[in-house]
Amino acid sequence: CLSHSWYLSVDMQLFIFSPLIIYPLWKYPKFGVILSGIVTLFATVTPLAITWERNKVYEGWSGDFSAFYIKPWNRIQPYIIGLLVGFFLYKMKNKPKLPINWIVNSICWLVAGAVAASCIYGIADYSNVDLNTGIVPELYQQVLYVGFNRLAWSLAVSWVIVACIKKKGGPINEFLSWSGFAPVARLSYCMYLS
Repeated sequence: CLSHSWYLSVDMQLFIFSPLIIYPLWKYPKFGVILSGIVTLFATVTPLAITWERNKVYEGWSGDFSAFYIKPWNRIQPYIIGLLVGFFLYKMKNKPKLPINWIVNSICWLVAGAVAASCIYGIADYSNVDLNTGIVPELYQQVLYVGFNRLAWSLAVSWVIVACIKKKGGPINEFLSWSGFAPVARLSYCMYLS
């Protein structure tokens, strides 16, 4: 079996779960947003609690692969954020631009960039953990990272998506919209599935 195919099963489970969020967003938007927030809260607390409870052994930044990393409840945060971004874009479909000025736009880009960079580089001191030298992150660092890294990353990426779709992406949108990426993107997805 292909080692990366675990994501297909997780994605299917989240897809089956998604009508429980999409339908309330469509029929009762306020309730749907609140429900999404509650699910996201539980999806944040669950990895926090599991990581805190399993504090005896350092298992890496993502926890044990089969017991933790590939479970749908540890993957639902970005999925819910994606559903909310889709709902937001649906509600804003008649507005071609975001109604924000360049200062707010710049601040949003800076915050999104800082959050994305902290998700990637925030663990740089521990990326090559050598258990013999004792360079192991503290428990609170593991708990915070495992609980919030997927949420933070998805929020940062969501800003890029919304800003580029709603004409606030500037040169980043021009770069990401380059037609040369299309064949490579199709090829990489085909390689992933094969």
